[in-house]
Amino acid sequence: MIDGVMYVLLSLAQRSDHQRVQRLVSTASGEAVQRLNNEIDTEVLAARSDTERHDLFRGLYQYAQSRSVPTIGIKRDDVLGGIAIFAVSVAATLPVAIPFLLIGDPWLARRVSNLLASGMLVGIGYKWAQYVGANPWKIGAYTAGIGVVIVLIAIPMGG
Repeated sequence: MIDGVMYVLLSLAQRSDHQRVQRLVSTASGEAVQRLNNEIDTEVLAARSDTERHDLFRGLYQYAQSRSVPTIGIKRDDVLGGIAIFAVSVAATLPVAIPFLLIGDPWLARRVSNLLASGMLVGIGYKWAQYVGANPWKIGAYTAGIGVVIVLIAIPMGG
């Protein structure tokens, strides 16, 4: 739930930052192009010439001048995104919690939970590798290996 709330707050903060930049540009005069240059990530524009960047910033300035500064508030999509993050968090943790509900021996439940988590990590690594074009079984094994190392660190700490 905390992750979902943090998503909503981050969305609000990002819109607030965009509003700040738009307000800065819309109230600026001659130095507006330089202000935009200072605000926008220059790494993205590094391949452009000074003239091209100046033209882009002048266009952004003219656009900002023609628009009203929006009000900031929590939007429906923010709340839906927060709910989605909550649902994904529950869906990811529920399978590893089920052994504790079904198995009476805490030690065995913990190990079954660790096994389920490792299997999930293999699946996640496998799907991610397919997405990025890497070897799925290799990445699946790496992600499961990382999970095993984490479990081996957690066991002496009571995990």
